[in-house]
Amino acid sequence: MTKHESILALIARLDLPSRGWAVMDHWEADLCALGVTSAAHPGRLVYVSTFRFGPDRYHYALELPPRDPNDVYLPAGEGDDVTFEELLDVMIEHLDG
Repeated sequence: MTKHESILALIARLDLPSRGWAVMDHWEADLCALGVTSAAHPGRLVYVSTFRFGPDRYHYALELPPRDPNDVYLPAGEGDDVTFEELLDVMIEHLDG
């Protein structure tokens, strides 16, 4: 995977396989972003970006499966300049909840 070191460090820190999560990267060209989904709820996605943030600070956007098949996704919240701990709490709630 070709991503910025901040995203690669985040992936390692999240320990995706042990949580039942996986990268679902709809943003391959964006080196500072990725998507994470859950095997338990595959339609849910968390978009995470490190662009223009300091070390261990993140932007996230939560996505739910669309109600209308013509839509791509349903927004479910977002946050800016959050810590790793804040991001992890939101991801656990969204992906495992």
